Amino acid sequence: MCRDQLVELNESYEDIKALNAEIVAVSTDNLADSQWVIDNVGLEYPILYDPEITTVADYGVFNLLGDELATSSTFLIDTNGVIRWFHAAEDLEDQVPTSTVLEQLRLLES
Repeated sequence: MCRDQLVELNESYEDIKALNAEIVAVSTDNLADSQWVIDNVGLEYPILYDPEITTVADYGVFNLLGDELATSSTFLIDTNGVIRWFHAAEDLEDQVPTSTVLEQLRLLES
């Protein structure tokens, strides 16, 4: 997930919470790099650190682009742990706008 998307999600955090949803970002970066983003962007939502690449591998979004990295992805998971919607980037520019996330949350709520 790129910095701009993190910021956009952070700016819409209250709207997302109003739809009974929570954001959890997953980072395979080292803790110091991720902490710098948290401190400088002012993220309000939690980040799960996954340096062993366990979570991203379990969700099938590791090395999708053949780059040995976690692919930028967005998952909407219900309270039972069922993936209700997801998007995995096809390239570095393929980022899901927050408006799409909000739209999908509204669809799930209805």
